[in-house]
This record gives sequence, structure tokens and C-alpha cells, in this order.
Amino acid sequence: MILRKLLQYIRERQRVSLTDVCLHLDTEPDAAKAMLQDLEKRGRIRAIDPAGCSKQCCFCEPDDCSPKIWESV
Repeated sequence: MILRKLLQYIRERQRVSLTDVCLHLDTEPDAAKAMLQDLEKRGRIRAIDPAGCSKQCCFCEPDDCSPKIWESV
């Protein structure tokens, strides 16, 4: 049920960040990442690297930064 809600949200917004998902679902980043990865594995969404990333987000380590934006396929 929550994956459907998340997929609908991504379709409505066209592209979402991890922060968007966390705020929309009121969940922790690790839980949101797991849901996004599940949808990506099922072929429902895909991750893309955002253009012009400042690598300053609050969910990744500076040395291991790989921010993504997800979009519906």
C-alpha cells in the first residue's frame, strides 16, 4: 500500500528527491531509500543523477556522496 502511495506521488511530481519522499511519507531516510530501491528494482522508477549537485545534502557523507533524483518510468 505504501509503495503504491509513493509511486503515485512520484508520478504526480514527475521527479522527487530523497528529502521529498521523507517529508511526504513522514519517514526516515533509510526507510525511504529502501522503498525507492524496491520500486527501482521492479522497474517502476529509475534513479538519475541531478545536474549541478552541490554535494551538500544532509543524507549522505561528503566522501560517499551520490545524491539521486527518482522519476517514473
